[in-house]
Amino acid sequence: MYDLSVCAIFKDEASYLKEWIEYHKLVGVQHFYLYENENESDDFFAVLNPYITSGEVTLTHWKDQDKDLWEGRKNAWVYTTQVTAYEHAIWISKGKTKWLAFIDVDEFIVPVKEDSIVDVLAKYEDKFPGVEVLWDIFGTSNIDTVPPDKLMIEIMHRRCAKIPMPYDRKTILRPEFYNGFFQPPHDCLYVNELQSCEINPSEMVVNHYMNRCKDYFFHVKLKNKMKMMNRQFQDWEINDLMALGNDSEDTRKFVQRFVPTLREKMGLENE
Repeated sequence: MYDLSVCAIFKDEASYLKEWIEYHKLVGVQHFYLYENENESDDFFAVLNPYITSGEVTLTHWKDQDKDLWEGRKNAWVYTTQVTAYEHAIWISKGKTKWLAFIDVDEFIVPVKEDSIVDVLAKYEDKFPGVEVLWDIFGTSNIDTVPPDKLMIEIMHRRCAKIPMPYDRKTILRPEFYNGFFQPPHDCLYVNELQSCEINPSEMVVNHYMNRCKDYFFHVKLKNKMKMMNRQFQDWEINDLMALGNDSEDTRKFVQRFVPTLREKMGLENE
């Protein structure tokens, strides 16, 4: 039914959902399996309802799972809630989509030379059960909030010169070959010990706008990050996280060629 679908779990990100969906439609995504995780502060349904009506979004309300097992466990939310949502998406999408990408709503898959993610994946579909796409981490670019007449991806222009994390990738896989997560939620295992392939950044990357703007970081991101890590952060950790991704100018600008068309899709006038 679909060449490429995306799975994501989200919380309190309604104002960013439309840009994220319209961008990925522009680069070849045909369906979205979205998992709403106990939103507290926004009307996500008003944004998603047109896509649900059109059949482009399958929305599932996904509560925190097994909270009684969280105490003292780092990344408890990832293992009990995020990964189980992903596995549910694999189960319901099997036989419906050729490829299923696992990303967050602050991550944008960017084909570097091709216009479509599907065209990149076509080179790998007969050889590998899945691929890993490397991160580019973007910071806030010292922006307080994203103006209503701007796209987030057009004004976030500072990035990490070097990715400072061990889990620096996201997976796009063939659901029928999935056999479990290795280093959840970034890497997967496959049936019959099949091996995945790492895509060269000259072909495709994932732009990870991990803090978005300052306002989002302090009002939403920080709380969600501490929930994921299952602990409170110290001041120095908050400062380090806030500064991440602001150390160098993004001179490659891979995503910028999609901005004019995306602005039209979002009903914004091109300058």
